[in-house]
Amino acid sequence: MRSNDEIRNSIEAFSARELTELEDSLSDNWYLEKLNIGQKIAATRKEGNFLVIAGPGTGKTHTLAYRVLHMIKTGTDLSKVVVITFTRKAGNELKYRINQLMPNTELGFVGTFHGFANHISQMNGKQSPISKFRLLDAEDDRQVHSLVMTDYRGFSKPIRAGRIQKLISYCVNTDMTPQEYIKKFDLRNLMDDGDAIEAYRKVYERYKVEHMLANYDDMILKISHFMDHKENRLPLPYKYLMIDEYQDTNKMQLDFIKKLNIPNVMAIGDDFQGIYSFRGADHKIILNFYRDFEDAKMIKLTRNYRSVPEIVNRVNQTVEASKLGYQKVLISAKDMSGYVEVVPGNTLESHRDFVISKIKEKPEESHALIYRYNKHRTVFEKALINEGIDYAVYGGVRLLERKHIKDVLAFLMVYLNRRDVVSYNRILTIYPGIGPKTAKRLMKYELKDTDRLNDEKTAFVGQVRDILTTTVNKDELLSLVIKLYMSIYDLIESDYYTVSDVKDDFQLLTDLLQSYESLENFIINLILDPVVDLKKGKNPKVILTTIHSAKGLEFENVYYFHSHDWYKNYDLEQTEEDRRLFYVGISRAKNNLYVFDHTDVPRPFESILKDFEKIDMASVSDDSSDPEEANDVETEKDEKKEQSNVIKVDFGSGKRK
Repeated sequence: MRSNDEIRNSIEAFSARELTELEDSLSDNWYLEKLNIGQKIAATRKEGNFLVIAGPGTGKTHTLAYRVLHMIKTGTDLSKVVVITFTRKAGNELKYRINQLMPNTELGFVGTFHGFANHISQMNGKQSPISKFRLLDAEDDRQVHSLVMTDYRGFSKPIRAGRIQKLISYCVNTDMTPQEYIKKFDLRNLMDDGDAIEAYRKVYERYKVEHMLANYDDMILKISHFMDHKENRLPLPYKYLMIDEYQDTNKMQLDFIKKLNIPNVMAIGDDFQGIYSFRGADHKIILNFYRDFEDAKMIKLTRNYRSVPEIVNRVNQTVEASKLGYQKVLISAKDMSGYVEVVPGNTLESHRDFVISKIKEKPEESHALIYRYNKHRTVFEKALINEGIDYAVYGGVRLLERKHIKDVLAFLMVYLNRRDVVSYNRILTIYPGIGPKTAKRLMKYELKDTDRLNDEKTAFVGQVRDILTTTVNKDELLSLVIKLYMSIYDLIESDYYTVSDVKDDFQLLTDLLQSYESLENFIINLILDPVVDLKKGKNPKVILTTIHSAKGLEFENVYYFHSHDWYKNYDLEQTEEDRRLFYVGISRAKNNLYVFDHTDVPRPFESILKDFEKIDMASVSDDSSDPEEANDVETEKDEKKEQSNVIKVDFGSGKRK
């Protein structure tokens, strides 16, 4: 990849090739009258290579749909048009928009990268390199890793199948070695296993070939290699390629795009929204478009239909100071006024009452609490639960629906009612190797028939029996359960939550329990109350979300938690990524934006932007120089909601304080 200086030169040269005027012959086309000038230019350029820089809220999907409409109106054969999106949802949304404009419209292909690779495979029939392979989805692929790891003895310590799957997929998408991955993410607990992981990777790849298996990455790689040998494949019948969210492209996908050799490429995206490097995306790819595609031109969409002028101005300020990106000036299309406020305070508790009061002032409006670190979530979940305010978690699931919380709550349910076989079964099967049949036998004999269990399982069952038969108060009970759970956590560690996440959630559960007079009331009011826990068909107005999960969304009121990382040595890559995260977070706001600062000293918005510039570390206090542990793990997988048929019992008449 080119150096930053080379990229700056490329940006400068490319910026001189921006298209700002509509071709005269197209100015009177009635079907384009709803588009602004930038959208019209993008929708009507067909022949050639184009990069469309689409700022937040500027209608990029709307523009792509109208480009297809323009192709129809100008006689283009739509079977020669391909649109690649990053998710099936985005592809379906584009199809819907197109068919609203022109019903029964079919393109050559609309879908994801791996979907298009599979499409090419089907076109080539038996000649395809994956025609005889069994395709694996993510869960199937994880199971393959589990099978291979069963016989592999090279690791110095146990590694979860989900973790090794993520590591290898990242390396495949970025052309990185496991050693480079471990160094990049500073995975100290894997430092001694770099070579072993590389060796395991070869065993894993060989296993897939021997058993005719191919995952999503393999689909793209094998088709990409197949296209290197033109004599083996049918020529692609496509003339036009559109790529959505181009800033999220990785090296493997770029190589695939180039090998398609489709003559007219239009990529659309926003380099300032390139925030998925932890998944392997390289936002520098969008900055290099001018070098990767011949005679490329740039088009900018700058009219923002989402946010009021006050917010758009702050978004523009964030872009202006960047040292590595395409410059653009957004213009708000709204004629109403809004509000931007920087709120000081270095503790979440100091912001809690402010947020709750704002939500109560405007309960009919949408509110989003946007944070970089999941640790920001817990304080507000507790407050929302206590206030009875409905909410949803994007990039995760609500507190009472998370697996580790449901595991712990199962102990409390059985403590109150030993006949609750559903919760009883859940407790026992937490431990790996204890299945439903064994759990049923143990329940029948009150956890005393442990002869057929090994020492570790026997010890676990004994600890469960002690907890369920001891006489303690509710707070001591929960403490004992959490202590047992954490003692075996290495055996049941989640692919979707860090240890820090789990501990924070357990602390929140502990705090919530303390606000009830009795365990019985806690169960009735918080766990079993369908108004709180099992909200079906509702669309909560309050959202808790990471920045990554908020991308592409919009809310009337945004509460953004600014949490800047101080770097001991100035690093342009890291500070610019921080700027992009900030940019994405604040640009979700439609009407009102509240930026919660990480200092107690009131600062203007302009001072916050200086956090993304080179700083003198000697001037930073010890209290603010330690960066928080990053928790921007991939979007947490929503777990299936487990509907327990709990046996009803009389829990008494204790009242909540």
